[in-house]
Amino acid sequence: MKILGLDLGTRRSGMAIAEEDFIFGRGTISGWENWQLFIDELKGAIAKENIKKIVVGIPHSASGEAAQKAREVVDRIKKEIGDITIDEIDETLTSKEAQRRAGTNRGDDNEEAAKIILEDYLKKNPN
Repeated sequence: MKILGLDLGTRRSGMAIAEEDFIFGRGTISGWENWQLFIDELKGAIAKENIKKIVVGIPHSASGEAAQKAREVVDRIKKEIGDITIDEIDETLTSKEAQRRAGTNRGDDNEEAAKIILEDYLKKNPN
């Protein structure tokens, strides 16, 4: 079963795919700020890769605002996509880890963050 990891962003969202025990980057799509383009690109990736499940990273902060916004986006995705399982996982510090892995400080390592989201999910859900 192919699983799509999604690192949500306002301007750019990262994607990665897990197939069996292998995780590979799938690039980036538009962020949810441009909703129609974002959802069209997401639907295209799901269809092209035959995705059966999506795992979305949810940021956690003291105020909870970031998590609330991410969950609103996930709810909108569920309405648009329909018949696909969407799981959530804590993505706290994935951006920092993605920057460390890439050796950069640019903050545009969305694909790497999506890979980390999938790695964490698969560790917690080995089946």
